Amino acid sequence: MTINSILSVGGDTSSLFGSSDIFGNSSSSSTSGGFSLADYASIKNGSYGKLTKAYYAKKKIEEAGGEDKKETVSAEKKTAASASSLRAAASALKDNKSLFEKVTKKNADGEETKDYDWDNISKKVQNFVDAFNEAYAAGSKSEASGSYRGALSMVQKSAANKNLLSSVGISIGEDGKLSLNTDKLKEANINDLKTLFSGSGSFADSIDSSASQIVTNSSDMARKLYGSNGSYSGNIGGGAALDTIV
Repeated sequence: MTINSILSVGGDTSSLFGSSDIFGNSSSSSTSGGFSLADYASIKNGSYGKLTKAYYAKKKIEEAGGEDKKETVSAEKKTAASASSLRAAASALKDNKSLFEKVTKKNADGEETKDYDWDNISKKVQNFVDAFNEAYAAGSKSEASGSYRGALSMVQKSAANKNLLSSVGISIGEDGKLSLNTDKLKEANINDLKTLFSGSGSFADSIDSSASQIVTNSSDMARKLYGSNGSYSGNIGGGAALDTIV
C-alpha cells in the first residue's frame, strides 16, 4: 500500500514510522522501522531542518582541529573583551550622576556661567558609540549562540529607540552600527540624553545588559574549548549551537 492510498482512506500509518529519529533517539510515539511520527511532524513544520543544521554546526566545532579551535578561542576572547569595553563605556554614562548636570564655566573675560559640559558628554557618548559598534560586530560573528543573541538584542534595542537616538544626533546604519553627529548632540535636549544614557532603565543600561550576556557566553565558550588542562578540547558544554533553535 502506498502512502497516498493510506492517507486517502484514513488507514493506519503506524507502519510508516519507526522507533528512532535521525540521531538515534527513541520515541514513544513510533513503532517499528526507522522514522517516527515526531520526525514527520518536525519535517512538516521546518524545525527538523533547523535541528539538523544546528546539530552539524555543533559537530563541526567539536571535530575541528587544534588550529581551528585555537582561532575560535582567540575570537571569543576578543569578543568578550570588546563587550567588556562596551560595559565600561555604558557605565561611564549611566553611573555618572553629575555628567548631565550644569557646571560653572568661565569665559575669556573671566565671567562665570552655568552650562552643561558638552565636550565631556560628547566624548563619553562617542566612546559608547564606538564600543557599541565593536561589540556588535564581534558578537554577531560569535560561535556562541548566547553572544549572537546578545548582539541581536543590541540592534533591536537601538531600533526601538531610533527616534530618541536621532534627536540627540545618533543614527543607525543599515548594518546596525551607530554613528554620532556631535554638533547635533550639543544642541540636544538634556532630558532626552538623560533618558538614553543616565541611570537604571536607560538605553545605556539595557545595552550594558546585552554586553554582559556577550561577555558571559563568549568567555564560557573560550574556557570550555580551551579546557582546564591547557589543551583544546572538543567539549563545549552541551552544544551552544543547539541553543540557536530555542
